[in-house]
Amino acid sequence: MNRREKNSIVQMDAQTWRIIDGFGKGTVYSYLLAGTERAVLIDSGMGFLNLKPITDELTVLSVSVVNTHGHLDHIGSNPQYDVAYLHPDDEAVFLEHSNNAYRRRMLVGLLAQAKLPAWLLDLPLVRGEVRKFTSANRSATVSGWTSAAALWR
Repeated sequence: MNRREKNSIVQMDAQTWRIIDGFGKGTVYSYLLAGTERAVLIDSGMGFLNLKPITDELTVLSVSVVNTHGHLDHIGSNPQYDVAYLHPDDEAVFLEHSNNAYRRRMLVGLLAQAKLPAWLLDLPLVRGEVRKFTSANRSATVSGWTSAAALWR
């Protein structure tokens, strides 16, 4: 993990990390919650970080992405993971924000400001679904931003 990636991680407790992606107006947060059998990444950020190696270093557990909604600043690193979930109510938003032309229009200014590579705008994204996750002492029900929020207890 490089210095920028290390500086992007805040350990909140023994099994929870906040991962900061983006910069300036494009700063977003993802949360990695490790259970006893698997881990959940709440949102996958802008896609500016190479997120999978980071989460692999933080936990040995299998990581599934749970998107709170389909905006591009929450789905950017989905393609790095085998499993990503999204509430069906956000499918239209997800498809719009997954479209390369839309991503280019929205992110071109941020990329120029940060001098980041253009390939970040060409990442394919995968459609997910709604699920309830349970892992020992943690459970989560995920629904889309347009109809509800992710609930954690």
